[in-house]
Amino acid sequence: SYAAHPAPLHEVGALLEARSVHPGRSAFHHLMALAHTHSIPRSRVDAVLELAGIHEAARKRVKGFSLGMGQRLGIAAALLGDPATVILDEPVNG
Repeated sequence: SYAAHPAPLHEVGALLEARSVHPGRSAFHHLMALAHTHSIPRSRVDAVLELAGIHEAARKRVKGFSLGMGQRLGIAAALLGDPATVILDEPVNG
């Protein structure tokens, strides 16, 4: 069970809905909130922002993101815990 894991983001990373982020938060703050709840260091947040190609937009509010940028943020969140398993449900369009 996912809930039974002491640090589930280290086990499974998932992107199920790219728009499941508070629109008033920046990409950085969204990832930091996830990181804090799983004892993930800020350096990993910086790394996944870079890996997803959204480091330059990290301080912008998510409500201004295009669908593609939202998907990149979702992928960054899925990779945040450096999980053994990653589940991506329709991570790209077109």
